[in-house]
Amino acid sequence: METIELDLTQKEYVFTTQIEDEKLLSKLEEVCEETPDRMFKATNVKADNAIIYDTHQSKEFIHVDPKHHSVLNRFKDIVEENTLYATHEFNEKHPNHAKRNLAPNHTELQLDTLKVTTLWVAKYTKGRDDHVIVHDHFPAVWAWTFYLGEQFDEPLYIGEYKIPIERGKLVFFRGHVMHHVPVIEKEGWRYCIAGTIHNDFRHHKDYGFRHNNY
Repeated sequence: METIELDLTQKEYVFTTQIEDEKLLSKLEEVCEETPDRMFKATNVKADNAIIYDTHQSKEFIHVDPKHHSVLNRFKDIVEENTLYATHEFNEKHPNHAKRNLAPNHTELQLDTLKVTTLWVAKYTKGRDDHVIVHDHFPAVWAWTFYLGEQFDEPLYIGEYKIPIERGKLVFFRGHVMHHVPVIEKEGWRYCIAGTIHNDFRHHKDYGFRHNNY
């Protein structure tokens, strides 16, 4: 197979929203505090890091106390709801995509099937060289990050753009977009719950029919 390198440019968009439910934020911080490091800086996240949801491994949350499952399911639902909004807005900003929002077949196939497929916890603090190296999440459709804790001085970089962060902020960007976090230099803990969104076609209304799963 021949590879042809192209230097193309297309506008990208970052979508953010703020979650202000203090009870939810506190419970999610408790999840982060109780989640031990399981990756030992072996991934792009050079800080404490653990996968707590992966549809390739389980239908349920993993490596997390079952008492947290209900709040994590609620949070996952919030992420998926906002994914639909981000996708709709992205389509509207591209003239060749806008018509997709009006096509029922596209909505059923490409929007209704957008689901959280992985979810992990990362914890950062000063003095440990905690950072995230430049990476992307292709072939995920979307990637997202959500922030908790007390220290947010170092921004999220998407490409060369600084995205300010704060407690309760949920950030969406397309899965192929490069991003990183610089070394944490200030005192205090930062928690991040992050994940990916893929099309899970098992959620398509005709999946059973198409796959003879009556």
